[in-house]
Amino acid sequence: MKADAKGRMSIPAAFRRVIEAQIPGWSQGQPVKCVLMQNADRRPCLQFYGQERFKTLEKYVDRLPQFSKKHKKLARKFGSAHDLLIDDSGRVVLSEKFRAKVGIAAGVPLIGVGMVRWFELWTADNYALDEDDEGWWNDDEEDPTDVYRLIEEIEEEARLDRVAQMRLQSEPRHE
Repeated sequence: MKADAKGRMSIPAAFRRVIEAQIPGWSQGQPVKCVLMQNADRRPCLQFYGQERFKTLEKYVDRLPQFSKKHKKLARKFGSAHDLLIDDSGRVVLSEKFRAKVGIAAGVPLIGVGMVRWFELWTADNYALDEDDEGWWNDDEEDPTDVYRLIEEIEEEARLDRVAQMRLQSEPRHE
């Protein structure tokens, strides 16, 4: 994969399927709306989310106390995201702002990394650094503001809330 000087590029079908699967009622031939943001944990790559998944994550952030460090950190990351349209041929236009943040330039080889709920776009050089334990990323370091950990905590809280609600609904009522 490569982008041209204007940031136009094609998203491979396998990565489009990640986003399409999250769009209720989506059918072949329709454009795919997604959300693009810089990687949430400081690594130099871009993340593509389905709009529904992104809305769910935003709801989790909204549940946090407004002036907490967690809320501030996540709100800033998610606030920098923007909507992106993948046309019916699988093409997108990446803004200059996002390309500059992660080193995407005309002709630079790119790598897509698929996930179940999102996918990432890396320059080949940045991806090689990330794969190298001696790169900028160190999983052994615990960052108290690590966005993914915060999201996992929020998702777990939401899951526990859903379980509690299901239990309440299934308990017999004594009147």
